[in-house]
Amino acid sequence: MEDIAAERKLTVNTIQGHMARLIEEEKIYITEVLDDEKIRTLERLFTDFKGGSLNEMKEKAGVNFSFGELRIYKASIGK
Repeated sequence: MEDIAAERKLTVNTIQGHMARLIEEEKIYITEVLDDEKIRTLERLFTDFKGGSLNEMKEKAGVNFSFGELRIYKASIGK
């Protein structure tokens, strides 16, 4: 995503937002964006997620995941 952002002169956050939208629209799969280890870790992190704001999830994730990565995962589970 960093390469795409640099090439298009956009922020990584913008690219992550686009990826999340494409996942929601089922045009791409999360496995095309995040590696398996990150997906498994996010799956455990989101176990009790009831939907809504990602602020609580960001607190749990700390520096391990960006808001963009959380948004991407959330898009893949449809909450």
